[in-house]
Amino acid sequence: MGLDMPQYQVQILIALGTLGVYVGWRGGMQNMAGFYDMPNATKHLAFGIVLGAFSGILIDGLFISLVAETGAVLIETLGLMIFVGLAQSLIFHFLLSREKVRLLLASPTSGWTMGLGMGALQASYLMIRMADPNWIGFVSGFNWPMLLTGVWITFTLPAIEASLGSWQGAAVVDKKPL
Repeated sequence: MGLDMPQYQVQILIALGTLGVYVGWRGGMQNMAGFYDMPNATKHLAFGIVLGAFSGILIDGLFISLVAETGAVLIETLGLMIFVGLAQSLIFHFLLSREKVRLLLASPTSGWTMGLGMGALQASYLMIRMADPNWIGFVSGFNWPMLLTGVWITFTLPAIEASLGSWQGAAVVDKKPL
C-alpha cells in the first residue's frame, strides 16, 4: 500500500488509532475486578499490536485493494476474510492458553489488552487507507469527515476486538471449548 501522503498525515492517523488503546484501557481494564498482571498485560498488548499490523496488511491485500479495484465485493474474498478472522482467533487462543497465562488466571485481561492493540493498529491502517484521495468509500482524503469517521473507528474497533479477546480469555479460564 504505497500512498502519496505527507508523513505528518500518516503520523496523525497512527496517533489517533493508538488513542483507542488508551480509551479501552481506561474504559475496560479499570472495571476488571481483582488483580491483573501488568507485565503480562503489556506483553500481550505488544502481541496485539504486531498481530494488528499483520492482519491489517492481509486484510488490505486480500480484500480492500480488490474491492477498491473492482468496485464490488467478490464471494471469494469473503472466504478469505473468514479465514483471516479464524487465524486471528486461533492465534488469540494459542497465546491466551499458554501455561504461564492460565496459571495466573490472566487470560481475560491479557485478551482485553491484546484485542486493544490489534484493534488500534487495524483502525490506524483503515484510516490511512481512507485518507487516500482516490479511495472509493464514502469518505476519502485527509479532511474533517474522514477524521470524524476515524475517531468513531478508533473508539469502536479496539473495544470490539478487546471484548472478543476478553471473552476468549474467559473461556480459557473456565475451560470451555470455543
